[in-house]
Amino acid sequence: MRSESRETQIMPSGLATGFDVWSPPTCFNEIDDEAEFLAELIGTFQTDTANRLRNMELAFAACDREGVRRTAHCIKGSARQMGARTLESLCQKIELGAEEEPIERRAILASRLDEVFTIVCEDMAKYVHSLTGKPRIEA
Repeated sequence: MRSESRETQIMPSGLATGFDVWSPPTCFNEIDDEAEFLAELIGTFQTDTANRLRNMELAFAACDREGVRRTAHCIKGSARQMGARTLESLCQKIELGAEEEPIERRAILASRLDEVFTIVCEDMAKYVHSLTGKPRIEA
């Protein structure tokens, strides 16, 4: 089952929004009859990612390049597994540039992570609702 498509919009940051931000990974097709498990999995991803984004903010505030790189790497991997390709791509850019580029440039990309993560969460909530009929994801 695929999440509901919406028209592409341009956010203030210049990122395109819409269906390409998140779509269920193909492995979800194999277990979509286990809606409660998928809801729990998605809820865990959302909780963990929200915590990691807070950790990244702290790392940026402390100019901790290694902390930024590690946190971006963690978010990138889980985003890849969950089908959040735009989130994955932004994290890869942050991770790769953490050591070479001015940290301010990475912070600009990191601010976009919050925007993209919000869209991913909205799309995931719609997907879970389509499977369970429940309006919210409970982690």
